[in-house]
Amino acid sequence: DIPIYGRIYHLSTCDEFTKKFYESEGIILNEPEPLEGVNESKCMELTKDPLKGLEVKSSRKFYELDRQVLRFYAVWDDRKEVFGDLRKFAILYYLTDDTMEVIEFHSPNDGRDPCSILIRRHKIPKNRDDTPETFPSICMELSEKEVKDFYSPKDLKIGTTVVIYARAFLLYDCDNFTKAWYKLNFGISDFKPIEIEQTASCSIG
Repeated sequence: DIPIYGRIYHLSTCDEFTKKFYESEGIILNEPEPLEGVNESKCMELTKDPLKGLEVKSSRKFYELDRQVLRFYAVWDDRKEVFGDLRKFAILYYLTDDTMEVIEFHSPNDGRDPCSILIRRHKIPKNRDDTPETFPSICMELSEKEVKDFYSPKDLKIGTTVVIYARAFLLYDCDNFTKAWYKLNFGISDFKPIEIEQTASCSIG
């Protein structure tokens, strides 16, 4: 039994992946407990289709790609706005589950945290506005059912501008792991970084 925010949750069973993981750590779990009045198959189906689409599609992919992250360096030019600036970011692509994260870098003594998360880790749709009109976006996050296409490694390369939630990020460089991964998987060998000038712009339109 696990108490969470005043409620007691009783763990009755787990999936095969979780069971094998514990066994690999030398922990043998108890036998599954049947729960009266609970549709177990329905519960399992819901857990396989989480609201935000962060399901790990297979244990094999998880083990092979765990901790493998593509790291691009990008700029977002919002100098058209009041107090805007040419802002630098790291865009991370997690190969294990195809999620992304956007982290902003700050200059010393600019009054901000050295690194801050602009966009938390999740699957990022190419076009968030391309959703059914009946979708209750005011109270629900988008999942794979509503989004037709998410960003993938094929969409990311130096010199490309990617639009993430109405922000245009120009990818100007990447780290050595990312270069090696793209060379191995896509045969790309040209990774010349783009010189970022203070006059450069990557804003939408």
